[in-house]
Amino acid sequence: MDVTEEKTIVFTDDCQVPLQDGRYQVCMEQKTELWPGLQSQPLNFRVEGPRFDLGEEGVHSCYPPDQTTGGYGSVLPHVVLNRRTLPWERRETDRESGERKIPWMCLLLLWEEEIPQLRQEEAENALNPEKAKEVYIPGLSLDQNEKSQICRFIDLEKELFLKIAPRIRELPWLCHGGYAGKDGLAAVSDPEKEPEDKGWYSTVMANRFPESSEAGAKNHVYLVSLEGYGDYEEALPKAAQSHVRLFVLHDWEFISHKSQYGFGHRVQELSVGYLTMPLEKASENLAPILQNGYVPMEHRLRNGERTVSFYRSCCVPKPWKQAEVEADTADGLYGYDPRWGVLDVSYGAAWQAGRLAALNRKTVAEQIMERRRKDLMEVRRRVHRQLLQENVQGLLPDGNETVGHSVLTLLEDIGGRLL
Repeated sequence: MDVTEEKTIVFTDDCQVPLQDGRYQVCMEQKTELWPGLQSQPLNFRVEGPRFDLGEEGVHSCYPPDQTTGGYGSVLPHVVLNRRTLPWERRETDRESGERKIPWMCLLLLWEEEIPQLRQEEAENALNPEKAKEVYIPGLSLDQNEKSQICRFIDLEKELFLKIAPRIRELPWLCHGGYAGKDGLAAVSDPEKEPEDKGWYSTVMANRFPESSEAGAKNHVYLVSLEGYGDYEEALPKAAQSHVRLFVLHDWEFISHKSQYGFGHRVQELSVGYLTMPLEKASENLAPILQNGYVPMEHRLRNGERTVSFYRSCCVPKPWKQAEVEADTADGLYGYDPRWGVLDVSYGAAWQAGRLAALNRKTVAEQIMERRRKDLMEVRRRVHRQLLQENVQGLLPDGNETVGHSVLTLLEDIGGRLL
């Protein structure tokens, strides 16, 4: 792939679906003057999508990463979903924010002292208000197959929810769609021509910064459903219940330190020096080699023999000499040290690492396979032409080069199609 090609990343305000989740009925009526008239037959169907759980396949990534520690105090947590239309597939409220649709989910960040117990029950029991009279439960209707579905939820203090939850007018600004190519990187292809939804994602962001402390503060993030809450800014303050029940679609946890425990602080605490093996037991001749970052490692050759070769990582901060030879294999970049009678496999290992990194990208692998296919077809055509020249020329009348050339061209074309 040409690294100078222009890459494409696309951001969209939202990604609407033609039909949101729910029940629908299609009715067709045909009018005619004939008697008796034609009877209308309605068609009922339902559009279903994830409602109480996204599953592992629904989440692409989240940040800060789950179960990590770092200086995240200035980061708004966010989650990337594999389906670009997911935040807008259900209608959360009849209210709209300008021209932007309101998503049915949001991301809540809770600090350590605010984290409630995460519970799970069957959906029918979790939505039964008689079993939790002090909890405001959204009025959701369930199909028969949804009643026994296991769902996870938290019961959050109503005052806390109203304090930290996004305002309804803010919800559209906390969700967006994006295109970043099939492999999650900037893409060369046109996003409008991508098959299905490959390369497209949706992102949901929190509206609150994590809590940080010197020792590290725990933060928990919940992707919750707002379905059934409607205009909660107006309805919840009037409700008599002290808690609200929120169904959790995805959640993760991380620890945030004060900013001095960030990347810069870690770098300052590093012990400056080269990555080397311990030199205590190294001989006088071997010590300079180890100081340059080389390490002796077991090396299994192609013929099955075993030996010891020197290897130096590309991450060692010392100048390298640019390789003056070109090679089609890693073995072609091996060096030989006559003083020790051993191989230097550093360039070969770097070549192999680069090859594997390139092949790990699907687009690069596809281009290589296409090039190999074209080269193979060209070889076959050349062999086919040579065979035709050797076997057909002798069958044509002498002196008639025009007819011979036409017949040869026709046979080449037929053979090329068969190949």
